[in-house]
Amino acid sequence: MEAKKSNNLPWVYSPWFDLLFILLPPFICLVFILLFAPYFLSNPTENPWIWLLIVVGVDVGHVYSTIYRTYLETDMVKKNKLLFYYSPIALYII
Repeated sequence: MEAKKSNNLPWVYSPWFDLLFILLPPFICLVFILLFAPYFLSNPTENPWIWLLIVVGVDVGHVYSTIYRTYLETDMVKKNKLLFYYSPIALYII
């Protein structure tokens, strides 16, 4: 899947695909957090569902969207093979 250009902006697949599957999920989680703020505030103990919503929904969603956005830029990956392939392995070892 190569990056397409629309209005001189690079997209992973297309503007709608990127918005729907890469950028929208963290914002949906934030909307749930805002809608259920009284629940979150009234239950000060850690709840696995709260953790799942906040950490997995927002943080992990952001990380994966960044990875997809970065590694699907084939021209950039070809230019910087060492950086893209070996830095994750080196960081994992460290």
